[in-house]
Amino acid sequence: MRQTTVNFYDMLAIGLAQFGHRVVASVLSQAAVARAKRETMKRMLDISFFVSDMTSLTEISDTDFDVVAALDSALPHLSLTSVIRIF
Repeated sequence: MRQTTVNFYDMLAIGLAQFGHRVVASVLSQAAVARAKRETMKRMLDISFFVSDMTSLTEISDTDFDVVAALDSALPHLSLTSVIRIF
């Protein structure tokens, strides 16, 4: 039997969707996006997943968001130039 591991960040997106929020999630790993999509489909939820760099998010169309969250320890690893370019 093949076992699927769902990471903490997938579960945050899934949990938010289960509470009725519209969720758009991005990560750099195609494998992570594929895994998260499988878990989302099992739960019959609608989450938009993208393989995208958090400093550009060019794959995600311009839209308004009520909340934007960067999870894990990604922010301390950004260069000052990247942070200035984002804002």
